[in-house]
Amino acid sequence: MKKILTLIMTLCLCLSAASATFATTEIEMPELADPDISIKQQTVPTIKAGQSGTIAFTLENASFSFASDVTVTVTSPSSDIKIAPEDSIIKVDAISIYGKSEVSVPVTASPSALGQQTLAVTVTCKTSKDLFSVQSYTFSGTISFVVERGASILQPVIKDMKFNAAEYHAGDTPVLSFTVENPNGFSLLDVTATLSGFIDGAVDPADPDQSFRINELGAYQSKKFTVKMKTGEKTAPQIYNFNIELSATDEYGERYSATKSAYFTVTVIPEKQPDAFTDQSPRVIIDSFKMNPTKAQPGDKVTLKLNLLNLGVLNAENVKVSVGGYEAEYITLREITPQKTVGKIECQQTATVEYSMTLSSVFPQGQNVPITVSLSYGDLTGKNYVDTAIINIVSPIPEQKQEQTKEPDPEFVPPVYKVPKVIIESFETDTDLISAGTEFGLTFTLKNTSEDLDVENLRITLMDSATGSPVFTPVNSGYSFFMEKVEKLGTHTLSIPLFAKVAAESGIYSLNFQIEYEYYVQETEKTGSYRSNSLVETISLKVVQPINIEVSNFYCDQSSFTNSQTYISFNYTNKSRSNLYFMNIDIEGNATIADGKIELGSVPSGYSDSVDCTLILGDIPGLQEFAVVFNFKDSLNQETTIRYPFTIDIYERTFEEPEFYEDEPVDPGMYEEPVEEQGIFEQYPWLIYAIIGGGVLIVAVIIIIIVVAVKKKKAKETEDEDI
Repeated sequence: MKKILTLIMTLCLCLSAASATFATTEIEMPELADPDISIKQQTVPTIKAGQSGTIAFTLENASFSFASDVTVTVTSPSSDIKIAPEDSIIKVDAISIYGKSEVSVPVTASPSALGQQTLAVTVTCKTSKDLFSVQSYTFSGTISFVVERGASILQPVIKDMKFNAAEYHAGDTPVLSFTVENPNGFSLLDVTATLSGFIDGAVDPADPDQSFRINELGAYQSKKFTVKMKTGEKTAPQIYNFNIELSATDEYGERYSATKSAYFTVTVIPEKQPDAFTDQSPRVIIDSFKMNPTKAQPGDKVTLKLNLLNLGVLNAENVKVSVGGYEAEYITLREITPQKTVGKIECQQTATVEYSMTLSSVFPQGQNVPITVSLSYGDLTGKNYVDTAIINIVSPIPEQKQEQTKEPDPEFVPPVYKVPKVIIESFETDTDLISAGTEFGLTFTLKNTSEDLDVENLRITLMDSATGSPVFTPVNSGYSFFMEKVEKLGTHTLSIPLFAKVAAESGIYSLNFQIEYEYYVQETEKTGSYRSNSLVETISLKVVQPINIEVSNFYCDQSSFTNSQTYISFNYTNKSRSNLYFMNIDIEGNATIADGKIELGSVPSGYSDSVDCTLILGDIPGLQEFAVVFNFKDSLNQETTIRYPFTIDIYERTFEEPEFYEDEPVDPGMYEEPVEEQGIFEQYPWLIYAIIGGGVLIVAVIIIIIVVAVKKKKAKETEDEDI
């Protein structure tokens, strides 16, 4: 009995002590261990330069915490390394307690990347904090790999560059062919081959644009080009060299280049010896000739008519006649060229050729002045024949008149003439703006400013500018144009088609015309002579270079909210052959650029760059149209605007954003530090006392039950003893 009482008293004392302890001490439930997740690599992997590979690593959890919603972000500090996917965000399965997860990231190394490379890895997840709460956990680390040298990086190759013949004659059409080959195991981008070496008027391209571009040339691929050229009839016999400059880039911005040259020779067509006349060949002779007037005197203009007769048994083909061999001081040929083409003369048939001449004032009267007539022709068998004939022109001696006993005529005083001037009175083009690389018509009017003299046998030669290669080239015609006559104070209008050089910068260019002509001057009462003069007239033409701004890789959010900000980015390239000046970029539509207009300044031809900016959208919902607007000036100081349109679907906000006032002081008490989640005993401290009280009550009930049972047992034993 004493033992039982002692046990009960001891238990009560323990409960009292525990109660007193709980009353003075705060009870805390033990937390789980902090997460311990790390990034590990078993080996350092290797990939080849210019190729792709996979970099594997492990996420290991060395704690009693469970990791869920695991997101891995991988970035590279080097531009030579690209990561796929492009956003570098990888979803990973949950990591169990003391578990691990394997992660792989695909990477591509540029051809120039060598040595050890490092990738930055950031991991975010959710882990358990204790039995009743979770927390966000972020940690970072690095992984590495080695880039080994791959195949040798080679420059692109220009091969098989050759003409379809080694030698040509003036007027032939050379054809150049060449092949561009990529010898590397990766693609080349923006492959551009530029052909140079043309000489205007001698060797010209059949296609004005001689830049050959390939957007992408795949690994080990090649592409063949064919270029057709044209030579002029007066192309000088010499060697003509042509060069190709090739440029390209890869996807990492590395540049590649190559050059190659080829040439051909223009040779003189050898003179062919004429064939001998036979009984079976054509034979053209001068059957007769006549001069009109028949009794021309020195200083007179005459017309010489030649009658040709084919005495042969075959037709004479491509008959040509030319005159010469006369003494220039006696006869002046008034034709533009001494050679004329008659064409075909059938056997036993005739043809007529006329020449305009002027007998000089010192022509020997009563004497023969010989003229040599040259004949050339062929037949259908391919033979060619040459023959000559001599004709004589005679100026008769005028009859002497009997002297009359009248007073002698007054002495003739030759008039004094000013040299007549021929000017370009006016000109116009058939287009307001002449674009480089296009054909246009030029109409100009010549005026004879002389009040006394006519001008005759005019030749107008296009000379272009004084220096450099010609900017303007005649189309389907030569450089010289002819007119028979412009009377005193008269005018004459010419129209010629011209081509503006493709590479001409925007600007004003001079076009020179050399005007050569003759005029007749009275020297005595009955005689005179022709004199010649030449002068140069200059006009100015404005040429504009077509403007082309190419926008690529344009990005913007497809949708957004009113009064919000959105982001756009794009690349632009000046595809024009001219430099552009004072360029700026603005936005058109119900939006503004956050930092205002983007000032770019001068943009050279072929220059490319990227632009990114933030737009502040307006308050109008719906599908809104916008445009990126390029404003600039060309070399003629003309302002130009180019627009690149795009659309954004704008939604109206369904909630109001809180207003912030920057000028009002902020109450530090407004924003309280976040409080960590509390355990159940921290939130309800009275629960501890309830548990302790319940325990004491249970012990007391057990003691009472034991005491009552003992007393009953003793009472029963006493009753038994009494009995």
